[in-house]
Amino acid sequence: MNSSGKVLVIFLVITAILLISLTAISLFFFQKETERRKLAETTLEEFQGDKAVLEKEFEELKKQNFLMEEKKKEADDRLNDLSDELELEKGLREEIKLEAASLQEKLNEAQKSKEELSQSFKEKEKAAVDLKSELAKYGKEIKELKFQLNTEMERNKKFSEAHEQTTKEQQEEISRLKNLQTKGSVYVPEHIGAGPGEEEASQVVSLGVELDEIVVNPHAVGAEEDTLHSTASVPLDMTVNTLDSFVEGRILSVDVETEFVIVSLGENDGLSVGNVLSVYRNNDYLGDIKVTRLQPKMSAADLITPLSIRNVQKNDQVKVKQ
Repeated sequence: MNSSGKVLVIFLVITAILLISLTAISLFFFQKETERRKLAETTLEEFQGDKAVLEKEFEELKKQNFLMEEKKKEADDRLNDLSDELELEKGLREEIKLEAASLQEKLNEAQKSKEELSQSFKEKEKAAVDLKSELAKYGKEIKELKFQLNTEMERNKKFSEAHEQTTKEQQEEISRLKNLQTKGSVYVPEHIGAGPGEEEASQVVSLGVELDEIVVNPHAVGAEEDTLHSTASVPLDMTVNTLDSFVEGRILSVDVETEFVIVSLGENDGLSVGNVLSVYRNNDYLGDIKVTRLQPKMSAADLITPLSIRNVQKNDQVKVKQ
């Protein structure tokens, strides 16, 4: 009995020790699990914070990427504009070379003409000396002619009394000839009458001059008048600009030093040298420019006063002037 009781006690003690050990082990693992859980929760919170930061950084990177793409597009546009400007400048340089050669040729011709004029001037100077001697000779003759003229004037004065006596007879003759004129046979000028011109009039009448009848074609006159009226009725400003008024472009570049601009309209758009374009910014009228050099897709234009180069910017709108 005592042996079995001891065994039972020992068994109970061992069982209690095992239970206590299991409980201690369970509590240890439970504590470890709690610590791990807290650590996991802390790590999760840190990961969530890092995720938010990374998402924010990702959004910033997306924005920066978008900005970089926009800058790249602007750089591409700028590169295209520079290529177009370079092409235009090459064309303008070729035109300037051709104009320089043409001007040199004209200068040579002008120099040759100058030499010819100089030679001609020398010849005319010599001729002028000869003319002076002739004028001196003619001056003497003129004096003699003046003396003769004075003599003749004296004679005419003496004849004036006789002329007055014949005036009445001439008036009657003129009246008779005017009556004949009304019948279409003889033309007598209306200024013939009393005065110094009667002698010449009587000479015209005495010659018996008969004038042909002047025929006026009323249809031709009417046609001329209709032509004049139709020409006068056309407004002047209708011939100023035959381009499409809706053609629009923009200013590609502004040269401040030489004060001219390059526009995106050219010969393919119907422009020609001398055309006038209006400059706008946000639909606000700034002034006018005049096309001076032309390319198929672009052109160069000078500013028309009062428009100043300081008031013009790149990408300003240009339209054909109305």
